[in-house]
Amino acid sequence: MRLLVFCTGKKKNGKLINKRATCKIRLTKTKIGADKTAQLIKKYGNLFYENFDQANLIVCGDSAQWIRKTANILNAKFILDKFHAFHVLYLGIMVGRRKDKIAKFHYEYAQNLFTKGEYDELIDFLQSLTLKYKKLKVGYFINAKEGVFNQALVENIGCFTETNIKQILKHMIGSRTYNIDMYTKMVNFKCYKINTEIQLL
Repeated sequence: MRLLVFCTGKKKNGKLINKRATCKIRLTKTKIGADKTAQLIKKYGNLFYENFDQANLIVCGDSAQWIRKTANILNAKFILDKFHAFHVLYLGIMVGRRKDKIAKFHYEYAQNLFTKGEYDELIDFLQSLTLKYKKLKVGYFINAKEGVFNQALVENIGCFTETNIKQILKHMIGSRTYNIDMYTKMVNFKCYKINTEIQLL
């Protein structure tokens, strides 16, 4: 399954501008992969927007290799999702130490370096903590170098991946179970509603 959510900016009230969505659901376990994901982005980007080929593309997400590869194929800038980055930091530093003031300082300092896009400083700082925090995954950030650097970009309006997955893919289901055909129709209808809403600039 691939959920693609497009936008051209963020309003002051936090809502996305010109939001459009589409979803590709396969009935088999065959991987869609980065190449086909990039093709989907080009197809629907050109369908939803004029001059899409001239757009300054930003691809946001976690540090999965297929996401970073998709950004490369599209000649887009990759931005590492803050939600996932902070989650990795929290698991590595804060779990079991919620009342530890030093751990809290380390956690907040690492967050600050990440938010500013200070990659080299972040890696040096995290590596200095590995003896104290055995579960801290420094490699997660090393592998997403571009995604950390790009935190400082003006174009970085944040990543809304988890919110959209919840609203489009999970919200309708709850504790209920549907067959794949019904679920696919429901997801497509949800995307249709998003794409046909009047969206003010």
